[in-house]
Amino acid sequence: MREVVELIPMEQREAFLDAYAPSFDESYDTEYKKGREIEVPCLLHRWFFADLIPSDATAETVVLVIEEWDDEPKPKEKAIDVLCALGPICVPHLKKVIKRTKSPHKSVLVAALKRLE
Repeated sequence: MREVVELIPMEQREAFLDAYAPSFDESYDTEYKKGREIEVPCLLHRWFFADLIPSDATAETVVLVIEEWDDEPKPKEKAIDVLCALGPICVPHLKKVIKRTKSPHKSVLVAALKRLE
Protein backbone atom coordinates (compact mmCIF):
# COMPACT_ATOMS: atom_id res chain seq x y z
CA MET A 1 0.00 0.00 0.00
CA ARG A 2 2.94 2.31 0.60
CA GLU A 3 3.67 2.32 -3.13
CA VAL A 4 0.09 3.40 -3.79
CA VAL A 5 0.33 6.27 -1.31
CA GLU A 6 3.58 7.44 -2.93
CA LEU A 7 1.71 7.83 -6.24
CA ILE A 8 -0.96 10.07 -4.71
CA PRO A 9 -0.27 13.81 -5.04
CA MET A 10 1.02 15.26 -1.76
CA GLU A 11 -2.02 17.50 -1.27
CA GLN A 12 -4.34 14.44 -1.41
CA ARG A 13 -2.34 11.97 0.68
CA GLU A 14 -3.60 12.99 4.08
CA ALA A 15 -7.25 12.64 3.03
CA PHE A 16 -6.51 9.21 1.58
CA LEU A 17 -4.78 8.09 4.76
CA ASP A 18 -7.57 9.51 6.90
CA ALA A 19 -9.86 7.07 5.11
CA TYR A 20 -7.60 4.00 4.97
CA ALA A 21 -5.11 4.33 7.84
CA PRO A 22 -6.69 6.81 10.23
CA SER A 23 -4.71 6.16 13.40
CA PHE A 24 -1.29 5.45 14.84
CA ASP A 25 -1.81 2.05 16.48
CA GLU A 26 0.38 -0.57 18.08
CA SER A 27 -0.17 -4.28 18.53
CA TYR A 28 1.80 -7.49 18.94
CA ASP A 29 3.35 -9.76 16.36
CA THR A 30 4.60 -13.31 16.77
CA GLU A 31 8.30 -14.07 16.50
CA TYR A 32 10.37 -17.11 17.30
CA LYS A 33 13.47 -16.97 19.49
CA LYS A 34 15.42 -20.09 20.34
CA GLY A 35 12.47 -22.19 19.20
CA ARG A 36 9.97 -20.40 21.43
CA GLU A 37 7.04 -18.37 20.17
CA ILE A 38 7.00 -14.89 21.68
CA GLU A 39 4.91 -11.78 21.14
CA VAL A 40 6.73 -8.58 20.28
CA PRO A 41 5.27 -5.10 19.97
CA CYS A 42 4.79 -3.70 16.47
CA LEU A 43 3.50 -0.55 14.81
CA LEU A 44 0.36 -0.50 12.67
CA HIS A 45 -1.57 1.64 10.24
CA ARG A 46 -0.54 5.28 9.89
CA TRP A 47 2.92 4.68 11.35
CA PHE A 48 3.95 3.14 8.01
CA PHE A 49 3.04 6.30 6.10
CA ALA A 50 4.02 9.13 8.45
CA ASP A 51 7.09 10.08 6.44
CA LEU A 52 4.95 10.33 3.29
CA ILE A 53 2.99 13.21 4.82
CA PRO A 54 5.85 15.20 6.37
CA SER A 55 3.85 18.03 7.87
CA ASP A 56 4.04 19.88 11.15
CA ALA A 57 0.72 18.29 12.13
CA THR A 58 2.02 14.77 11.45
CA ALA A 59 5.18 15.44 13.48
CA GLU A 60 3.17 16.77 16.39
CA THR A 61 0.75 13.84 16.28
CA VAL A 62 3.52 11.23 16.28
CA VAL A 63 5.21 12.88 19.27
CA LEU A 64 1.92 13.11 21.19
CA VAL A 65 1.02 9.50 20.43
CA ILE A 66 4.33 8.34 21.91
CA GLU A 67 3.84 10.58 24.95
CA GLU A 68 0.41 9.01 25.54
CA TRP A 69 1.57 5.39 25.24
CA ASP A 70 0.60 3.24 28.21
CA ASP A 71 2.95 1.09 30.30
CA GLU A 72 2.74 -1.89 27.93
CA PRO A 73 5.83 -2.80 25.88
CA LYS A 74 6.13 -0.70 22.73
CA PRO A 75 8.23 -0.88 19.54
CA LYS A 76 10.47 1.95 20.69
CA GLU A 77 13.24 1.70 18.09
CA LYS A 78 10.75 1.57 15.25
CA ALA A 79 8.97 4.64 16.60
CA ILE A 80 12.31 6.47 16.79
CA ASP A 81 12.95 5.46 13.17
CA VAL A 82 9.61 7.01 12.16
CA LEU A 83 10.46 10.27 13.93
CA CYS A 84 13.85 10.35 12.24
CA ALA A 85 12.27 9.65 8.85
CA LEU A 86 10.01 12.66 9.40
CA GLY A 87 13.17 14.62 10.15
CA PRO A 88 13.93 17.99 11.76
CA ILE A 89 10.28 19.02 11.65
CA CYS A 90 9.87 16.90 14.82
CA VAL A 91 12.50 18.73 16.88
CA PRO A 92 10.33 21.58 18.26
CA HIS A 93 7.56 19.15 19.19
CA LEU A 94 10.01 16.78 20.85
CA LYS A 95 11.59 19.59 22.89
CA LYS A 96 8.20 20.88 24.00
CA VAL A 97 6.90 17.49 25.09
CA ILE A 98 10.16 16.38 26.72
CA LYS A 99 10.06 19.46 28.98
CA ARG A 100 6.58 18.76 30.32
CA THR A 101 5.98 15.02 30.12
CA LYS A 102 5.91 12.43 32.86
CA SER A 103 5.39 9.67 30.29
CA PRO A 104 7.01 6.30 30.96
CA HIS A 105 8.24 6.52 27.36
CA LYS A 106 10.02 9.86 27.68
CA SER A 107 13.28 8.07 26.90
CA VAL A 108 11.96 7.31 23.40
CA LEU A 109 11.40 11.01 22.77
CA VAL A 110 14.83 11.91 24.18
CA ALA A 111 16.53 9.26 22.03
CA ALA A 112 14.75 10.54 18.91
CA LEU A 113 15.79 14.11 19.68
CA LYS A 114 19.42 13.05 20.10
CA ARG A 115 19.38 11.29 16.73
CA LEU A 116 17.80 14.31 15.04
CA GLU A 117 20.15 16.95 16.44
